[in-house]
Amino acid sequence: MKKRLILISILFMLLSTTLFAPIILAKEIKSRSTFIGLFNSEISFNNENEDLGLIAPGSSKTVEFEVKYKLSMGNFAKWFFTKRRIGRLILFGLPYIIKLKALPTAVVNLSVECEDSYCSAKLEPETVEFAFNNVFQVSDKVKLVVTVDENAPALTESKIEIRADFPGLWTIKPVDNSTSVSFLPEYVSNLAVESEIEHTIPPLKNYTIPINITNNGNGESKVNISIIDSDNWTISLDTDEFTLKPDGKTEQILLTVTEPPKNFKDKSINLVFTPTCTQEVEDTTYQQGEPVQLTFTFYNDGSLKEEGNGINLAYIAVIVIVIIILLLVIFFFLKRRQ
Repeated sequence: MKKRLILISILFMLLSTTLFAPIILAKEIKSRSTFIGLFNSEISFNNENEDLGLIAPGSSKTVEFEVKYKLSMGNFAKWFFTKRRIGRLILFGLPYIIKLKALPTAVVNLSVECEDSYCSAKLEPETVEFAFNNVFQVSDKVKLVVTVDENAPALTESKIEIRADFPGLWTIKPVDNSTSVSFLPEYVSNLAVESEIEHTIPPLKNYTIPINITNNGNGESKVNISIIDSDNWTISLDTDEFTLKPDGKTEQILLTVTEPPKNFKDKSINLVFTPTCTQEVEDTTYQQGEPVQLTFTFYNDGSLKEEGNGINLAYIAVIVIVIIILLLVIFFFLKRRQ
């Protein structure tokens, strides 16, 4: 009697499914292969790379993750629907009532989408398959390859969404899930510093040199300038810190040498330009750019040295003339006395 009741219940279920299938299918997305959704399943991820860190503009980074899938049912239900013919019929469809026919697999489609236009990503493979089970089945490693364009703005967080989609199968409902990863385009300072570096200058006079700085990097930069090896020279800048946008525009600053020593010889002075990205991030080491050093060499034009030699010769000439006159006077005086 019990067997008859169970059989009648199952036949009633199949009859109801057949009657209502056209209505259900009209509402389903065409790509779905579900006949009628009776059973649920789950998709999850093993993703240890939610933060990819820095990715240099113009380069790619590859990470791996796993996808997991399971049927949401108890052990007895799993046994009945995968081991018994009537269960296989209900779960997978008419062809699987034949026990010799292998059970189907859950085919999960993978897709990926970047939040920003300067990023692209792809997955290898784009589909993964699972045996139907009521405990999570884990896929092989899936590779995510993220490529960042050369014009990516420095240290601006970008997200990538990874989506897994099971379209459903007969009475198993469709299910999908997603996970995301984030990264920061690396800061590339790329300062261009241009100026004449060799100068012949007069001692004890002020001398000014223009210096042009251009930000060819991918982020707004605060530039700090420090002077090295100035010794007893007085060197000054009209500004020692300023901000440059990455727009290719040039900023000009002035370096002034104030009254270099009278008898100086060749003198070298170093300037160091240190860029820092203005985009704030938790790890401040990400903001540090590549310093640029510029070495100036100054040569004495000899103007004061030549002037000093002229004065000394004139002075000596006057002394010589005076001595000659004195000798002549003494000579004539002595001659008269004789």
